[in-house]
Parts: sequence; structure tokens; C-alpha cells
Amino acid sequence: MHFRRVEIFFSYLSKKLSILKIGMMAFLLFYKLRTFKKKTSFNKWAQNQTSIHNTTIKVTFSRMVVEMGDESKALVGSLIVSIGTITAAIGSTPSNYIKSSVRDDLSIIGNVLQATGNGIDADVEGTVLRPTGKLIGASGNIAVVSGLVFDIRKEASYKLFIAGNLLQALGQGVNIGDVIDLTPFPGQAENIVGSLTSFIGNSLQAIGWSEALYDIKGDEKKLSYYEEYLKKTMVSESESLVATGSWIQAIGTVISVIGVVKEVSGVN
Repeated sequence: MHFRRVEIFFSYLSKKLSILKIGMMAFLLFYKLRTFKKKTSFNKWAQNQTSIHNTTIKVTFSRMVVEMGDESKALVGSLIVSIGTITAAIGSTPSNYIKSSVRDDLSIIGNVLQATGNGIDADVEGTVLRPTGKLIGASGNIAVVSGLVFDIRKEASYKLFIAGNLLQALGQGVNIGDVIDLTPFPGQAENIVGSLTSFIGNSLQAIGWSEALYDIKGDEKKLSYYEEYLKKTMVSESESLVATGSWIQAIGTVISVIGVVKEVSGVN
């Protein structure tokens, strides 16, 4: 009886979560507009129009999600998560051709997409572990976005990145346990392998950000000119770990999408 109440609670929570995710997405899309707004009548009008547009997006998308069938939610949700992880992986990859601000924006967009996809996927009917794992993963994405968006110390941001990736890894672990416990179905192997691969990717990212946190704590000592030059021009071990983990996670989500497609189509 108590288990049934818990299951009903998580089902209700997952339905409400999708609305919150869209609200967060709208906030991020218009973040710079609100940050750099000026006190003019035009900007006040633009802000009102933006608020109306945000509300329309949230209502339209929420209705669309509610009207979807479980198979459509699973497919769309996993596809959005996959697109998000690939976008975030591009943002985390060191490059001389992409500005750091653009890379940060890609990471924000990628994690918002992942949180949105997890919110949609959590609404699919199943065992209580399914929405629990998805909600834990989405909370991890929110933690990462918070570290990128809010104006806080670098050390605090890195701690949020570590916590966010560990939460995503925990969510993947819960999903693995859920899928293994189910009766065999088409795409089950791909779902397990994809979640396990993403688990490894998130764990590597957490390790990478831990290394970065250790590095900034050690920056207090005075470096020579040559050491300072190498630090600016060479890719650090922490950056390599984060980028590698991001792409491994992206590969895992693509494998999971293949599993969902097989599950929906019933093809082994």
C-alpha cells in the first residue's frame, strides 16, 4: 500500500517536472536580454512581449507532452537527451576556434535539453525506479546549469559541476537497475549498455572537475613565466577528462536511443 502511494507521488511529480523544465529553458533563452536590459519604454515593451511568449511556449509544450503516448514520450525524451549530451560535449571540448563564452552557452543549452528530455521520459508509465532515475539525472543537469549561469566563485561552480555529474551518474545507475529487473524486451541490451556507458562518462566528468578544483586551489603558488605560458597554451588533464567523459556520455545516449527505437518498434 505504501509502495503504491510512493509510485503515485513520483508519477505526479514527473508530470509537473516537464513544466518546470520549460520554465527553466525559457529563463536561459532570455537570460542575456534580462541581464543587459536598459530602462527604456521599448525594452519594457520587449520584456512584456518576451514574458507573453514564454508563457505561450510553456503552455503549448506542456499540452503537447501530456497528449503524447508513452512510446512517443520515451522516444522523444531519449532523443532530446541525446541531442543535449552531444551539444554539451561540443561545449566541453577545448578548441581554438570556439570562444569560451560560446562553449559555455553550448554547455548550458545541452544540459537544459538533457533535463527537459529526462523530464519527458520520467512521465512514461513504468516502475517507480524509472521516474526516480530520470528525476535524479535531471537534478544533476540543473546543478551543472546553475554553476554556469549564476555569478558565483569558480570554486563553487566546480563543486556544482562535480555534484551535477555524480547525480547524473546515480540516475543512470538507478535506470540500469530498473531495466535489468524487467522482463526481457526488444532493445533491453542497448538500454543497459547505453546507460552504463553514460554512467562511465558522467563519472569521468566528475573526476575531471575534481582535478580542476584541485588545480585552482594550487594556483596560489607563484608560477614562472614558462609555467604560466604552458598553463595557458596546453590542454590540462582535467579538461581532457571532462571532454572525454562528455563524449562517452554522448555515445551512451545514442546507444540508448537505438534501444528505445527497438523497444517501440518491437524489433530485436
